[in-house]
Amino acid sequence: MKYFISVFLLLISLNISAQQVGTWKNYSNMSDINDAVLTSDGIWAVTTGGAFFYNFSTNTYLELNKAKGLSSNDLTSVAVDKYGKVWFGSSSGTIDVYNPESGLVIKHIMDIYNSDKTKKQVNELRAEGDTIYAALDFGLSLINASSYSFYDTYLKLGSFSTDTKVISSFKNDVLFVATENGIAKQKKGQNNLSYPDSWDNFTTSSGLLSESVGKFVSYKNSTVVSSAKGLAVYNNSSGNWTSYITALNNTPIVDLISRNDTLFILTASELFVFANDLLTSPFVNSSYTNNGLSAKTGQMILLTNNGMVEPKVSGSYTFIAPQGPSSNVFMGMAVDDDGNLWAGSGNSPGTGFYKFDGYAWTNYNTTNIPNANFPSFIKVFVAPDNTKYFMNWGDGFTRFKDNKFQIFNAYNTDLVGISKDVNYVVVQGLATDSKGNLWILTYDSANKVPLAVLKTDSTWAFYNDVLSDKILQGYDLAVDEYDTKWLLVSDEGSSTGNRLYYFNESKSVTSSDKNGWGQVTESNGLSSSTVNTMVIDRRGEIWVGTSAGLNSIVNTKSPRSVTTIYPLRSQVVTAIAVDALNQKWVGTTQGAYLLSSDGTKLLASYTSADSPLPSDQIRSIAIDDNQGIVYFGTDYGLASLTTSSLAPATDFSNLSVFPNPVYLDKGNSVNVTIDGLIRDSEIKILSITGKVITTITSPGGKIAFWDGKDLNGNLVNSGVYIVVAYDAEGNSVGTTKVAVLKK
Repeated sequence: MKYFISVFLLLISLNISAQQVGTWKNYSNMSDINDAVLTSDGIWAVTTGGAFFYNFSTNTYLELNKAKGLSSNDLTSVAVDKYGKVWFGSSSGTIDVYNPESGLVIKHIMDIYNSDKTKKQVNELRAEGDTIYAALDFGLSLINASSYSFYDTYLKLGSFSTDTKVISSFKNDVLFVATENGIAKQKKGQNNLSYPDSWDNFTTSSGLLSESVGKFVSYKNSTVVSSAKGLAVYNNSSGNWTSYITALNNTPIVDLISRNDTLFILTASELFVFANDLLTSPFVNSSYTNNGLSAKTGQMILLTNNGMVEPKVSGSYTFIAPQGPSSNVFMGMAVDDDGNLWAGSGNSPGTGFYKFDGYAWTNYNTTNIPNANFPSFIKVFVAPDNTKYFMNWGDGFTRFKDNKFQIFNAYNTDLVGISKDVNYVVVQGLATDSKGNLWILTYDSANKVPLAVLKTDSTWAFYNDVLSDKILQGYDLAVDEYDTKWLLVSDEGSSTGNRLYYFNESKSVTSSDKNGWGQVTESNGLSSSTVNTMVIDRRGEIWVGTSAGLNSIVNTKSPRSVTTIYPLRSQVVTAIAVDALNQKWVGTTQGAYLLSSDGTKLLASYTSADSPLPSDQIRSIAIDDNQGIVYFGTDYGLASLTTSSLAPATDFSNLSVFPNPVYLDKGNSVNVTIDGLIRDSEIKILSITGKVITTITSPGGKIAFWDGKDLNGNLVNSGVYIVVAYDAEGNSVGTTKVAVLKK
């Protein structure tokens, strides 16, 4: 091939920006507030999706999560020490310390997380002087707020069993500790609290209404404690507890705050005020659940599962919480042609599904889906024509086309529901064939006809399974290039897991198929009879995730020839997605993995311990091929990773290089991105005189990388270089320039 390039030396000053490869982000719902603490200018709140600070004067949010330095997103407690540092405790036992002045997480305290205890949750963090009191699932720890070292951990609180769960602590003249078994109180004069004999214990036999106690407050020189059955007050004279405010006996108390001569008493649905021996309920509660209270002088904030709010008698509330998805569960996801991520929230009624356009979230439920009866959306399917379909637990499926929703359920189709209620239609699999027909896989259909098709002419057809005489529970569906339907199903009431079926209404795939139906089993090479997920890759191969590893079926015309993918053998595979380079992103119960296109090489692995993944239990994976973004869905939020696997361009019209200019330093490596490539491009870097400096083979997608070196592995000299990209046949050629400055 000959290249004729006419080059002019120009002053080049280009600013080309792009998403940085390897960048992680977290997205989550932060409206379900677990704990909060007021400061002089705002409030810190913690949720199962991370932490945020709301500034009262500017009405702005600062969000923190694993991608921004936290050890965990599932946060349970927060405190601010006397130095202004913010302490975050988590369900896994991690404690992070954040410095608002530097805007950085300055300390990860992993002692509790790394302990040998089974349960490690930090139930409360309380700052007092230079000490942080950490109430844990197995005891009470005291941490130095300056050095972050542990003063001590009390595991045996008197007669209570070792490792008793601690809910909270309180220091009056002595230390009180609330546990799941009652109250432990420091004996007067006893300072070595590691000894069990240094504690007195109180249970229902000592006057407590319940041994499940919560929070202490000091009220009118007395110590009052909340419990699952009301309030109790400590009698210093008798050394016992007695019922307090008998009108609240047998009422579960969520939180308790004392201000001057007033007690604020919170239940799950009501905020009571006790003052002048009178109990009132002046605040109107709406359709939310109360989680707690946070207060400082002159201000009180109510914590709910719908955000934070200042209690008002009028009940006209504006909730405080960052904008985000309506849930942290991402059961099933898909990316449409416009780059929008769509996700189902699982089986929780009313939560619905959500859309993320890269900047903001839109939540869909009964308020904005007309005539939705059972908005329990579990998964999403985006058809080749960019029509969105949402699979529903109870209401069939919903189609979103031309900006309109249409519901397909038992009332307007012949779809049949579960055996207990034929109007309760559960759809867990949707796919289109080569003709544009929509195939529907139902769960537990009472008529034993699990597979239906909605044809392009709006007519329906139904197909019953001939391989089983039982009601089938459908879990997933895919259609290959030969229009064979692949189904994950199990028998009603079966405990053996999902099986892999296939069906082609036009012809049998193998000679032993029955009326077009066949099955792939362990005898064919599947690593397990329990199949969790499947996907069809860019070469038409079937990839099957089981409870014991990953398999592939290379030739779908010979479906009973199964290959074992050895890098992930024995892993519980829960999700699979295929990127623009046909690489396989695999979710498991132990994190996420990236495999080469043929599955023979493990290219990368990610866990919640070494990445911003919110959880190792991966529910779903979706990929935006145009931006190279991989989304990982869990029950604790969403993580995204920007990769170099981008869909190739159709031509070289937007060929570019960044950074440009490139600064080379002998001691530092460089990664120059060549963007705008067509599929399987070849690249040559030429000097201004036309000399070949090096040759690069692209990974196959839209971008490739140059390390700034020549064919001999040496860094190139300063100057202007020509980047020439072409396809394998040499029919299409693109050029651009890059300036190099060598120090």
